Amino acid sequence: MAHLERLLVQNLDMFLDPQVSNDYLWNYADGKEGQASDMVTAITTNPASLLTFNQVLKGLVKENVPITNKEMIIQSFTDAAKKFKEVNDIIQHIRISLKTELPVNVIPTVHIELPQETENKIKTEFVNEQGKSFLAMTPENCQEALAEIRALIGNNANEDTIALIINDPQLRIHVRKLVELEFPNVIVASRDELIASK
Repeated sequence: MAHLERLLVQNLDMFLDPQVSNDYLWNYADGKEGQASDMVTAITTNPASLLTFNQVLKGLVKENVPITNKEMIIQSFTDAAKKFKEVNDIIQHIRISLKTELPVNVIPTVHIELPQETENKIKTEFVNEQGKSFLAMTPENCQEALAEIRALIGNNANEDTIALIINDPQLRIHVRKLVELEFPNVIVASRDELIASK
């Protein structure tokens, strides 16, 4: 049962489609006027904007970020969508707005810092083309980076309590994607997402 529950939690994002996102938005706007209604109308009447919002919600849920603070998420999305074109950048902007609710700041975790040398190696494989960013790592470089991360995490058997901390917020989601197959429960957070007292 515990294994089934974990599988469901890890795949909750699969249940989020544009219709669910549309309902989420209008549920927030129900009974509200002015800015709240205007923001929701602007998103839901633009198919591209609604699709982007859906991808953002899926990205947040995939990393166990609560999406109950609808006002903060919708306002942050509206602000970020004016500045950024890429979904990952919008997600990162919203994560900062939700800093106090991020798992890294809520769940007791052991913080393991990714060495700057390793982060720099990964960053050299970071490509930004036509508004899209991704890691273009060779299999060899990918395995080398994973081996270094594996060595860091190796002494901490319970990966549910581990947070891998990196410096570059733009690189965070890509490091997360790099490690998620081998370490699906390890939290990856950027330093600017941490609450100072942690």
